[in-house]
Amino acid sequence: HIHPALITQLIHKCNGNLRCLQLVHEWLHQQQQQPHTNEYDTNVIIATALINAYGECAQYGMAQQIFDAISVDKRDIICVGAMMKVCVKSGDYERALQVFESVSDSVDIFHDTGTLILAIKACAESSAFERGRKIINQISINKQDTRMVNVIIDFYANACDAYNARIFFDAIHDRKKNIITIAAMMDAYCKCEQYAQCLQLYRDIDTVYG
Repeated sequence: HIHPALITQLIHKCNGNLRCLQLVHEWLHQQQQQPHTNEYDTNVIIATALINAYGECAQYGMAQQIFDAISVDKRDIICVGAMMKVCVKSGDYERALQVFESVSDSVDIFHDTGTLILAIKACAESSAFERGRKIINQISINKQDTRMVNVIIDFYANACDAYNARIFFDAIHDRKKNIITIAAMMDAYCKCEQYAQCLQLYRDIDTVYG
């Protein structure tokens, strides 16, 4: 018997090497056939590691198969986030949102910052602006979380909504704004053809946000 944590470390060691990953996965299947080892096939920690690993190898279909094989009652937010990340990476934004919304209907799992960011990114990339606005309006956002705010600004940039992008931009203290935050806001202005505001923000980088 090998502890699941050691198996996940072994999976991580493959580090994008598909053949290595396949060998480890084949070994896990062999272990399943042994008495008292079927937990390897159902352990959500191991399954999550496999989803992440297959995603890194661009084997998105295999990652989906592993996720689908996990019973709904065993899924946790880390597993869901891993599958959403794979979907976003593969460009399957609708599937990412379906996974997100399946959790929203659950009473046992609550979204974390990671899954919320992935959902907002999926909405931005797929022009699902109404769905994105509903997600943003329904969550309690920590205005000091620049990673979350940066994604929301980028979402509103894609929606050509500089007004709401600026609301979130202004919610962060000037000294906490990083270059990604400023670039996202400038991009929002450019996409909305508000070039004067974009140039003013650029001029303010050193004096206001430096």
